[in-house]
Amino acid sequence: KVALDEVRFSRGALGVSEFLRPDDQSLPKNGLVLNLVGDALAEIAKSVKAPHQPKLDRSKGMPMLQFDGKDDFISIPESDVLDLTAWTIVSLIQPTGGEGVVLGKADSKSTLINYRLMVYKDGKVGALVRGPTHHQQIHCKMNLNVMNRFSVVAARFDPAAKGINKITISVKGASGAYDLNLAKGPVGATMHNAPLMIGRQPGKNARHFKGDIGGILLYNRALSDEELASATKWLADQSSGSVKLTEDHKAAPVAAVEPAEAIVFLIAGEANAGGVAAFSEETVAKAKIKERYPVNPGTTAKNMKIPITTAAYPRSYIWKPQKGPFEQLTPSKNLQACYADRYRHGIELPMAMLLEKKFPHSHIFFIKHGPAKRNLYTQWKANNGSDYKFFHSQITPAMANLKKRYDNVRVVGMYWDQGESDEKQARRYEDNLQKLFAALREDTGLPDLPIYVREQGIFQHDKPEFKRIVDAQIKIANKDANTHLLKLDLGSNEKNYKAWAWSIGKNHLSSKAYLELSKMIIQIEAR
Repeated sequence: KVALDEVRFSRGALGVSEFLRPDDQSLPKNGLVLNLVGDALAEIAKSVKAPHQPKLDRSKGMPMLQFDGKDDFISIPESDVLDLTAWTIVSLIQPTGGEGVVLGKADSKSTLINYRLMVYKDGKVGALVRGPTHHQQIHCKMNLNVMNRFSVVAARFDPAAKGINKITISVKGASGAYDLNLAKGPVGATMHNAPLMIGRQPGKNARHFKGDIGGILLYNRALSDEELASATKWLADQSSGSVKLTEDHKAAPVAAVEPAEAIVFLIAGEANAGGVAAFSEETVAKAKIKERYPVNPGTTAKNMKIPITTAAYPRSYIWKPQKGPFEQLTPSKNLQACYADRYRHGIELPMAMLLEKKFPHSHIFFIKHGPAKRNLYTQWKANNGSDYKFFHSQITPAMANLKKRYDNVRVVGMYWDQGESDEKQARRYEDNLQKLFAALREDTGLPDLPIYVREQGIFQHDKPEFKRIVDAQIKIANKDANTHLLKLDLGSNEKNYKAWAWSIGKNHLSSKAYLELSKMIIQIEAR
């Protein structure tokens, strides 16, 4: 086993005063427990014993530590000052290869992790907090590439924040798309008697950092957005004249490398395709319909942890009806739901959430048409129906737009949710639906287009004649390898209303239902 070298410096060295310059007015000082920038970084490197000492490089003007990615690291002795229940890390780094830990505080087996900032093999920055097991962790990975470039990266953990805001990561002040795993249990354990390590983590899987570290700021609290911006700017300013920070990270929060692939998902049908799922009980109350239509408890987007902010979908877009163009997916603005209440959504929100995770290097695009009370025998009639013509008129320019901009445009499927308006023509439903799917595949030039059909009839168990429509969908899915039936039916209207409706007695799906359907689609698509 490699003995961990301890950098021996006084408890006072962990305070702020010794490392701060008199004119550092722009640097937030409240809660700053570790400031390793400039001469402080140089001094700490000199204290490390060979052969684990990172190389001190002053050639750029600003002291930099060069880690070889093999066995260089720094170990700072345990101190109560470093055991944190909330934290912010700001660091100037240039990773040059492999997977490596910038700094972290963990137990000897890397099971309990108080905090960790690292760079993955693909150059993405990650931050982690973990309790006693892997199921008790909050892990965030940001989709901005920092490999072979100097960047100021910042990670912040706020245990009081909700959902995706518990851990946030930014690169030179720019936020980006996240892959986030939220904890199923407590993560608050601190690391008494375990050193803070720079350049590796304890245990067999050391994950030695390879590259340059030009500074580290560690706070014992989650900085505000304004404070974080100040700390990031301060550290960037210290490097001015020494290194050139990547210009990509000064721009808007987009990936450093523009995705070459566009992932397209189509949505069509009637009301449940357009969507009427509620954001939350609060938004229903705001729309003044809560008394008429009480929210089915535990079924909203908020309950399902489906984000309802634009920032949560940085790589997702939706085609603007009529003439376009694509707009960033913006909840409460352009989801094209079926109620006048703008705080509603359809399957596009959970699909965007899951597709961004499944395709982390791609942009996601939705083309959607789901107005209320539309039947298959006139409005959606293949080739001639008004809704068919409108939907096709949207797909054609939207796809042409994407093919000009992306090397690869891939349509991963279409969600079809329709049938309630076809009771009068239930006998013709099978023939009409087959013709519709055939026409769509021919007119879009996608002969193998996967179509995901939500099985109808879950709220119509008291209507025997509706069974014809359900049977027709089953027959088509059995005959057509590219048509997949999505089943939610629990056997009775009562059970289905309780499980899947946004309001008991309303035949409209909830966020809970759309999330379940989205998971089914992702599982089928992965086969």
